[in-house]
Amino acid sequence: MSDQLDALFDDPSTRSLPLTARNLVTDHLETTLKRIIDLVQPDLFVEIGAFEAAFSIQMRKRFPASPVIAFEANPRVAALHGDKARAAGVDYREAAVADADGSVTFNIVEVVAGKDMPFENRMGSLHDLGLRDSRTIPVTVSAQRLDSALQDTAAQRACLWIDVEGAATAVVRGAPVTLARTAIVYCEVESSQVWKEQDLDDVLMRNLAEAGFVLVARDCQKWFQKNCLFLRETLAGDPAVGTLVDAFRADAATTFSAAVKAFQQSGPV
Repeated sequence: MSDQLDALFDDPSTRSLPLTARNLVTDHLETTLKRIIDLVQPDLFVEIGAFEAAFSIQMRKRFPASPVIAFEANPRVAALHGDKARAAGVDYREAAVADADGSVTFNIVEVVAGKDMPFENRMGSLHDLGLRDSRTIPVTVSAQRLDSALQDTAAQRACLWIDVEGAATAVVRGAPVTLARTAIVYCEVESSQVWKEQDLDDVLMRNLAEAGFVLVARDCQKWFQKNCLFLRETLAGDPAVGTLVDAFRADAATTFSAAVKAFQQSGPV
């Protein structure tokens, strides 16, 4: 990763920059991810914390020969979106991905900082919410290690999309065999605690580094939260990939700087 880009994204003076401006950088990152996917041609796609499985549905259309599996632990969300995703050809499974097989407590978020959330919302975790004036409802759900769930696949260039609200290290701990057969990991992480007893970004980065992955790009989704793109070390050193990553860094820096300048001109950051 670029220390210069990290410093730009993590500048405390930009913490109040609105999500709409930050999403512009995320758009660049996801475009870069898809360009790298086009180079790698993954033979398996797995979306964990899928919600409506938007990424899985896109990959199903673009790579009809590759298996596409989506996991969603929240029973409310799975009931709402599962059939549509399955109709699109996605293997949509109502289960949590964790570090042990069996069952786990999943916390459905109903109130965040005093604000009522929709019945089916994107927040929910193996961890309880650690924010004041918030409420979750614990439910027991089926859970699998990724290695158990994917033991019958023959993939060697998997792509993992992980968005599990503070529980990413549990996914990684249950996936040493899968990670050895994975080329790309795209994962949401936090640098400040949102969920009780969650591991922060440094722990996940260390775990993935030990598994042979390199952090090549990130966004600035919120001041305490980011999406990170990790690549298998050999892939990260590919010149074609390097060109795409360099282009992202340049575009992201320009886009974020312009957004900060426009926001500062409209009022104090």
